Amino acid sequence: MFWIIKTRFSIGVWLHDPANEKGLHLEKAVILKYAEYDEAIRYFKQESAGKIPMDQFTPNRLYEIKDCHIYAVFYNRKYVTFMEMENTEKLIPKSHERYYRKKWRLTYDEAVALTTQLGAETGSNRIFARKNPVCGRIYRRNT
Repeated sequence: MFWIIKTRFSIGVWLHDPANEKGLHLEKAVILKYAEYDEAIRYFKQESAGKIPMDQFTPNRLYEIKDCHIYAVFYNRKYVTFMEMENTEKLIPKSHERYYRKKWRLTYDEAVALTTQLGAETGSNRIFARKNPVCGRIYRRNT
């Protein structure tokens, strides 16, 4: 048996059951099972669309097929938010966008770090000193 793991940004072929591997986080991944190696490789080539040279391909590894720099951070003197770039129209209309400064093409970790660094008041709880900001929510800045 051969397994294909497909996430939002990457894909890979596994020679053993990936559910038994502890280092993988597979909550949102799609796992497909194939009986033949050729079928799995054919699906891998189809989904990767030539972005991965097959002479460098090795199994049991995820390969990036989409760019993961999809977040934008908007901020001004009072507010800060981060969201996916394609959803910016839903939260901040074009008429109000000129009142915000923006940083584009960030990964999720970079967007969270920048939002926290800009002083977003995200609140806190007993366990953590500060909560992480949530994508698509507008926070007041503590400046």
